[in-house]
Amino acid sequence: MQKLIVYGPAKLMGEIEVEGAKNAVLPILTASILAENKVIITNVPDIADVRHTLEILKYLGCKVLFENNTVVVDSSSIKRFTIPPEYAKLMRSSILFMGALLSKFKKAELSNQPGGCEIGQRPIDLHILAFRQLGIEVFEHDSKIMCKCKKVKSNGIFLPIPSVGATENIILASIFCDGEVVIKNAAKEPEIADLCHFLNKLGAKIKGAGTHIIKIEGVKKLKSEEVIHKVIPDRIVAGTYLCAVAACGEEVVLRGVFPRHLDSILHILKSAGCKIKESKNEIWIKKEGRLKGGQRITHITTLVFPQIFRLLFVVRLWLRMGLL
Repeated sequence: MQKLIVYGPAKLMGEIEVEGAKNAVLPILTASILAENKVIITNVPDIADVRHTLEILKYLGCKVLFENNTVVVDSSSIKRFTIPPEYAKLMRSSILFMGALLSKFKKAELSNQPGGCEIGQRPIDLHILAFRQLGIEVFEHDSKIMCKCKKVKSNGIFLPIPSVGATENIILASIFCDGEVVIKNAAKEPEIADLCHFLNKLGAKIKGAGTHIIKIEGVKKLKSEEVIHKVIPDRIVAGTYLCAVAACGEEVVLRGVFPRHLDSILHILKSAGCKIKESKNEIWIKKEGRLKGGQRITHITTLVFPQIFRLLFVVRLWLRMGLL
């Protein structure tokens, strides 16, 4: 799709179900190659990145079925440990296969720097640095990244920034570690907690997901029973819908959401004058008239989850100093 054209003005009214989170399902699908038995993943959005990930799973040797937002993966016949360039360049999350394949085979190769959305420089140096701290040899040549190890050793890893991808890759690489791996300043995103929840269902031993310290105790083997897992709802999609209603009006109910994942944006929208009611898996939002501006909403900046700060204190200070 080259462009999206929206004709308006128009009011938004009705109910909508929020789909599963892309940023949760991609690492979960990647982690499915570690399963000892078939895994069934539900609430999977039918989007390009999911299709690309399923193609990688098939290339590696997995048997995959995708119907009605449900993916069934059987990794018993997996035999490859290389992600070829035509797949690697399609999406950023291809880098996560490195951690999973290292756990599976003690070696992995990415034949191209990971591609994906063009939002500026997104280096993978934190991934490589973490791998080396786990006793993994990493070689880079002509855009290829090759990793191997005899075992993943226990260690404490401090991330200079709470990188989501690096946190996920460390977790995936450490499932069968020799001892315990501790990630400090780990990313806290709900999608990481969902990945850990899935891995624990498989038989991994992970504690602290959703906090800044995650501990992975190495296991010898995962469970042999079939696992069913439902992907969490997409908070980015839900937040987009909420902002659209705030901009256009009028009254919408979002179903299948986790309001606690949206605390920051709900707070901002309430401050702007939107009426919002929350229940366990629903959010009702209504916008009447113009949004409130002034000192209520002046500057908004995004930070790592769960923070979205309104810079009200700074703005008020600037006003007092005559800078605005």
